[in-house]
Amino acid sequence: MKQPMSDSTLNKLDRKTFTNGMKKLEYAFIIANPLAKETLKVYYEMLSYCDDDKFSRAIDDIIRNEQWFPTISKLLEYLPKKESKQLSVRDLTS
Repeated sequence: MKQPMSDSTLNKLDRKTFTNGMKKLEYAFIIANPLAKETLKVYYEMLSYCDDDKFSRAIDDIIRNEQWFPTISKLLEYLPKKESKQLSVRDLTS
């Protein structure tokens, strides 16, 4: 039986989708050496809040519109803002 998705797994970027998108960027921008594992970890850490469809669309948009391989901040410009939970006074005092 399939496990229901928790809030923490909803709208989370799948590692395979992420890896495929980053490879697509490497090929499109003719990166001679693949990105280091550590670099990919940082990219994933910063982008993992996004869902697969939005990430894939952002990759395609970047390839169409940008001249250079994107930094994390450039990728974030093409993705929706990360939703942050608003804390109320009640949250802080309970």
